[in-house]
Amino acid sequence: MSVTVRSAVQKWLETQWGKGQVEFEITTRPRSLRIPEGAKLTVEGESLPRGVSILYLEVDEGGLRVRRVPLSVRVHPKALVPVAKHTLKRGETIHGDMLKWERRDVTDVRGDWPLHTAKLTSGSYWMRRTVRENEVITEEAVERKPEVLRGEPITLLARQGKVNIETTGIAMEDGRKGDWIRVENPQYKTFLRAQVTDLATAVVGPTATRGSR
Repeated sequence: MSVTVRSAVQKWLETQWGKGQVEFEITTRPRSLRIPEGAKLTVEGESLPRGVSILYLEVDEGGLRVRRVPLSVRVHPKALVPVAKHTLKRGETIHGDMLKWERRDVTDVRGDWPLHTAKLTSGSYWMRRTVRENEVITEEAVERKPEVLRGEPITLLARQGKVNIETTGIAMEDGRKGDWIRVENPQYKTFLRAQVTDLATAVVGPTATRGSR
């Protein structure tokens, strides 16, 4: 394979991952790939490729002739990623002292990962699935915590005529903004349907029932 082709691939990959942060092997040799003297080479492909990827080499020989040649390339990039300091269990709220940032080979990491520390240190996210010690924390493994958590106190808002009523209840299930959830009014031992509107806050629906949990 021409060193010119390799140089073009190297240059393009470094625009994706940064200089010195990526290695690669061209795994297939296209048939009859000949680069004329003075031809211009351009590489295209999906952003941030890793593992076996297909890149496209455009060979501009001048005039009206431009060839587009597929290249199979195995890409070994390194990236700064969040890593679990210890096993993080499903449903556990994430805090900054639970993770560390390390530069790792991410060739075989499945999925993307948060790029900014704020998302994982604000206390507003929790684990969607268990991540083991020293495992990369991906976007798929975390999610924003619901505004309302099961078993926790919740402010209930209701309107009767021209009167606004505010009381405290207990959420019977998790809920995100806009969700209808079941809540308990412990004072009257009633169970209500309420729509989550904000953090630990919901608006009560038109009916309430007595009954078991």
